[in-house]
Amino acid sequence: MPRRAALPWIAVLTLAGAVALTDTGTDGGDVSFFLHAGQTLLSGDWTRTYSDPAVQAGPLQLAFFGLGAWIPWAALTVLAQVGGTALLLVAVLRVLGSRPVPRAWIVLGVGWPVVVLGLPLAAVTGGHPAHLLVPALWLLAGAEARRGRVLAAGALVGISAGWETWGLLGVAVLVLAPRPRAALAGLGAAAAVAVALFAPFALAGDFAMGEYAWRVSGSTLAGLVLGPGSAFPWGLRLVQAATAVAAGAAVGWSLRRTAHAVTAALAAVAVVRLAFDPVFFSWYWVSLLALVLAAAADLVSSPWFVGVVRARSSRTRGLPMGSP
Repeated sequence: MPRRAALPWIAVLTLAGAVALTDTGTDGGDVSFFLHAGQTLLSGDWTRTYSDPAVQAGPLQLAFFGLGAWIPWAALTVLAQVGGTALLLVAVLRVLGSRPVPRAWIVLGVGWPVVVLGLPLAAVTGGHPAHLLVPALWLLAGAEARRGRVLAAGALVGISAGWETWGLLGVAVLVLAPRPRAALAGLGAAAAVAVALFAPFALAGDFAMGEYAWRVSGSTLAGLVLGPGSAFPWGLRLVQAATAVAAGAAVGWSLRRTAHAVTAALAAVAVVRLAFDPVFFSWYWVSLLALVLAAAADLVSSPWFVGVVRARSSRTRGLPMGSP
């Protein structure tokens, strides 16, 4: 990468690292809980990782926290926040492809808001780096699906489920495959990767993940329907997931001939998922805002938008002095 092209990356990632250093410790959100579960996963007693139904994170996320036994938390959080920011930027650039806007502008236009809004910090200090990483993996999957690389797209969705199970909702982008039948192969790849990640724990240990039931918060749509404090078991989670995937697939299919299909479909998935979630925490905003920023970059860098801006700019410069 030429030095000049590297400067925007250096600026954004340096800021991300500086913000990461403001993390005050491991007492926020679910960090302490996942540190313990992660250490179990990376120990000889790994078969008991999911014996507690409250452990709902994927093995990749737990493995990340398990590294806290050997790597200082400050270093681990910097690595996660800088790496997550970089992956999101790579994913956005991959989706946008060749656009009539300098890539440096896209890096700065997406990267600075991501960091300044504190998305990486909120995700990691809340104990859920998946809320930053999963949108990035989804965007990469969408880009691969549009290019006909459905197996790679499915594998990326499966990997995202290894961070948190809702990552599987990214299968909605498979409708963007050039051949509809190919989407089935991508779906199989997503399922195969996800099963491979969870199967060892289900086969060798006490896998109680499916026994967990969330308690509905009164500040959510589910709270209005079911009532605050009601149980929200995995059966309702599957209904929520199916609704989100259906919404994303419908938006993606309707826009499949446009340049905005990937970001629009994924934004729809995120909006519907959060709308029907039984609980809501501050870090839930991270995944939605990351996808909204990607969609904004998709919009303002599109040829028609750039053309409109240039046309208006040309007309303005062509006005005589003193013209209104």
